[in-house]
Amino acid sequence: MTVTEKTGFIQGIEKKQNLIFWLMLSVIMAVGGILYFRTTPHGVGLVSDSVNYINGARSIAAGNGYFRESGGGILKPITNFPPLYSILLSIPFWLKADWFAAVRYFGLIFFMLNLGLTGILVHAMVKNIWFGLGAALLMLVSKPFLYFQVFAMSESLFFFCTLASFLFFVFALETEKQRNWFLCGLFSGFAFLTRYVGIISLFAILSVLMLNRRTKNTLKSMLWLLIGAVPLISAWLIRNVIVSGNASNREFFFHPLSGEEIKGGILIFWKWIFPIRYQNVEQTVFWMEWIVIGLALAGFLFLVILFLLSLKKSTIFPASIKWLWVFVVYILSYLAFIWATISFFDASVNIEERILYPVFMVMILFVFTVAKFILQRKKWFLQLALLGLYGFFIIAFSQDLIRFVPKFQSEGYGWAWEGWRTSPAMQIIQDIPSEIMIYSNQPEAVSLWAGRGSFALLDPIDPSTNLPRADYSDTIERIRSQVLEGQSVLVFFGIDSWIGVDSNNWITELCDALPMIYQDSSEWVVGRKGIIEK
Repeated sequence: MTVTEKTGFIQGIEKKQNLIFWLMLSVIMAVGGILYFRTTPHGVGLVSDSVNYINGARSIAAGNGYFRESGGGILKPITNFPPLYSILLSIPFWLKADWFAAVRYFGLIFFMLNLGLTGILVHAMVKNIWFGLGAALLMLVSKPFLYFQVFAMSESLFFFCTLASFLFFVFALETEKQRNWFLCGLFSGFAFLTRYVGIISLFAILSVLMLNRRTKNTLKSMLWLLIGAVPLISAWLIRNVIVSGNASNREFFFHPLSGEEIKGGILIFWKWIFPIRYQNVEQTVFWMEWIVIGLALAGFLFLVILFLLSLKKSTIFPASIKWLWVFVVYILSYLAFIWATISFFDASVNIEERILYPVFMVMILFVFTVAKFILQRKKWFLQLALLGLYGFFIIAFSQDLIRFVPKFQSEGYGWAWEGWRTSPAMQIIQDIPSEIMIYSNQPEAVSLWAGRGSFALLDPIDPSTNLPRADYSDTIERIRSQVLEGQSVLVFFGIDSWIGVDSNNWITELCDALPMIYQDSSEWVVGRKGIIEK
């Protein structure tokens, strides 16, 4: 066989492999779409953050900008939720699509795109179609990957922007074309416009360019990366300063992350890896903590060694090492960002799986990259071990997924539950005149299903600082006076879980001796009955 014949033969094999890859990846994405629909027969889940995003999208679609309606019909700028999710969601809203269906289809589209993007990214990194398909399949059977995308929240878009920034980073390293660096920066900026922690994508990719700081194209690459990202980041922060005087709606205050919260995060890691085995475990044991600490130290040591090696003029790192650098920097910087956010700006943020999952997602990318090095050794027992490990996680993750889907599909989750729409209190709100101010312990539900802005009834302690609220007593007296004068109505949902049995707290003190429009074991509507008389 001549060289030309060999080349043609190899190209033919590559074309067939690419065809197999795209066909099988399309099947995985299609199965993902079916899974998404079967999981959300009652629509996507709606939680407090969902309401802010949806209200922001409604406001944009109405031409009012990124605002939300508060009590008394007052429009207030949204500054603590970056706007990209709401901007994209406003498009079907502007086209008069049903908002509940729109958020479901939005999540469906990006869930399928994220499955495909995962496969494409891994395939682009390791140049192996089976690795790409394996990564997409692992994400398909991963309960958290689905779970955090069946809510009307920004996670699906955040995953997409993060994965896209990594993909264009891979392309940029391969081609050295400036447009790929620009697109890499652009999607890093989009990631920031989806969640503030998206800035870590830009930081991680910028940091790897320091390993190539002697290369003549490094400065150009950094410049194009920043041109793509900085205008988006700056526009959002400047807008916030203009409308609210604060770039991120957060005030500096030191409330350090506790040791128990850190241990809780470590336990979440182990429950992610072994979801069935550790599902009922409530406390970490010492070896769990030390393994995680060891992994973090190993990652830090890896970065230090690479940096020291980069000081030698003769050192040239292959692309795969640079990918590993980016993934390790992303993981460690992400965790540091969360620690700093909770410790210095917002104590109300909880260490939960949703917060940590982007780290786990990047860990999967890291593992597939490392697996490439292992397979290059061409040792059959290493290949067999990798295959066995992959099979184990496919089974473990899928067992967790199989348990999750029936639970979620049984009824609407959060505010999507049918009971919110049909509750007696919600029906009464429909008859309250627009000039009457509404206060509620669940203003999100009032906004979604009654279409009314309302003021939040707040307890005496501010969860973002864990300190008493200033002028709280004066605020309570003002609200009571408004109710007695017929200017306001108080609406409580799930009141039994808020006050307990035969207990006195801030709610009972607030409502003491006030007239009742409606009262049962679950809901209170406090106000003068004449307000809603027709």
